[in-house]
Amino acid sequence: AELCQTAQLKQAINEGVTTVARKNALMGFEVPRAIHLESDLFSVENGLLTPTFKVKRKELRDKYEAIIAALYDEINQLTMSKL
Repeated sequence: AELCQTAQLKQAINEGVTTVARKNALMGFEVPRAIHLESDLFSVENGLLTPTFKVKRKELRDKYEAIIAALYDEINQLTMSKL
Protein backbone atom coordinates (compact mmCIF):
# COMPACT_ATOMS: atom_id res chain seq x y z
CA ALA A 1 0.00 0.00 0.00
CA GLU A 2 2.83 2.39 0.84
CA LEU A 3 4.57 1.63 -2.44
CA CYS A 4 1.58 3.00 -4.39
CA GLN A 5 2.02 6.37 -2.72
CA THR A 6 5.71 6.90 -3.46
CA ALA A 7 6.52 9.80 -5.75
CA GLN A 8 9.20 7.79 -7.58
CA LEU A 9 6.75 5.06 -8.61
CA LYS A 10 4.11 7.55 -9.73
CA GLN A 11 6.72 9.47 -11.74
CA ALA A 12 8.04 6.28 -13.38
CA ILE A 13 4.53 5.17 -14.39
CA ASN A 14 3.64 8.64 -15.62
CA GLU A 15 6.81 8.75 -17.75
CA GLY A 16 5.97 5.33 -19.18
CA VAL A 17 2.44 6.42 -20.05
CA THR A 18 3.79 9.59 -21.68
CA THR A 19 6.30 7.58 -23.73
CA VAL A 20 3.61 5.20 -24.99
CA ALA A 21 1.30 8.14 -25.72
CA ARG A 22 3.96 9.85 -27.84
CA LYS A 23 4.74 6.64 -29.75
CA ASN A 24 1.04 6.29 -30.56
CA ALA A 25 0.62 9.97 -31.48
CA LEU A 26 -2.05 10.64 -28.88
CA MET A 27 -3.38 14.16 -28.52
CA GLY A 28 -2.55 16.08 -25.35
CA PHE A 29 -6.04 15.71 -23.92
CA GLU A 30 -5.78 11.92 -24.26
CA VAL A 31 -2.76 11.65 -21.95
CA PRO A 32 -3.27 11.67 -18.18
CA ARG A 33 -1.23 14.32 -16.43
CA ALA A 34 -1.73 13.04 -12.89
CA ILE A 35 -2.34 9.54 -11.61
CA HIS A 36 -3.54 7.83 -8.46
CA LEU A 37 -2.37 4.30 -7.72
CA GLU A 38 -4.76 2.22 -5.66
CA SER A 39 -3.51 -0.79 -3.71
CA ASP A 40 -6.99 -2.14 -2.94
CA LEU A 41 -8.77 -4.07 -5.67
CA PHE A 42 -12.39 -3.37 -6.48
CA SER A 43 -14.34 -6.25 -4.95
CA VAL A 44 -17.75 -7.32 -3.72
CA GLU A 45 -16.32 -7.52 -0.19
CA ASN A 46 -15.30 -3.85 -0.07
CA GLY A 47 -18.61 -2.76 -1.60
CA LEU A 48 -17.26 -1.42 -4.90
CA LEU A 49 -18.66 -4.24 -7.05
CA THR A 50 -22.04 -5.91 -7.22
CA PRO A 51 -22.27 -9.71 -6.85
CA THR A 52 -22.27 -9.86 -10.68
CA PHE A 53 -19.01 -7.83 -10.73
CA LYS A 54 -20.46 -4.62 -12.05
CA VAL A 55 -19.07 -1.40 -10.62
CA LYS A 56 -21.13 0.48 -8.07
CA ARG A 57 -20.76 3.98 -9.48
CA LYS A 58 -22.10 5.86 -6.46
CA GLU A 59 -19.78 4.04 -4.05
CA LEU A 60 -16.81 4.61 -6.36
CA ARG A 61 -17.68 8.29 -6.68
CA ASP A 62 -18.02 8.65 -2.92
CA LYS A 63 -14.70 6.87 -2.28
CA TYR A 64 -12.65 8.67 -4.95
CA GLU A 65 -14.28 12.11 -5.11
CA ALA A 66 -11.67 13.77 -2.87
CA ILE A 67 -8.81 11.95 -4.63
CA ILE A 68 -9.99 13.09 -8.05
CA ALA A 69 -10.35 16.66 -6.81
CA ALA A 70 -6.79 16.50 -5.44
CA LEU A 71 -5.51 15.25 -8.81
CA TYR A 72 -7.14 18.20 -10.57
CA ASP A 73 -5.62 20.55 -7.98
CA GLU A 74 -2.22 19.01 -8.67
CA ILE A 75 -2.66 19.53 -12.40
CA ASN A 76 -3.76 23.14 -11.85
CA GLN A 77 -0.75 23.86 -9.64
CA LEU A 78 1.62 22.39 -12.24
CA THR A 79 -0.03 24.45 -14.97
CA MET A 80 0.15 27.66 -12.93
CA SER A 81 3.81 27.09 -12.07
CA LYS A 82 4.66 26.87 -15.78
CA LEU A 83 3.07 30.24 -16.55
